[in-house]
Amino acid sequence: QRAIAYGPATTDPRADALVRALGCGAAATSLIATLAAPDGAPRLVLYADNGERADLYEDLHDVELLGKEAETALGLFERAPPG
Repeated sequence: QRAIAYGPATTDPRADALVRALGCGAAATSLIATLAAPDGAPRLVLYADNGERADLYEDLHDVELLGKEAETALGLFERAPPG
């Protein structure tokens, strides 16, 4: 299960929480993408921002493809034998 939030960082409180947790500077625009397991538990959180630029990138197709690739990789890691 994928979810993408993209836009002004001030509209999503998770952006501020991630900035504080990661120790990076606040940004005007942020992207938060999460991948969840079938039970809804988070598997991966991707955070990106434009720094001080408030420009929005209109085509999120590239981000969606990245999410699909990450989802595939996580599935492979989860099925890999230990060691």
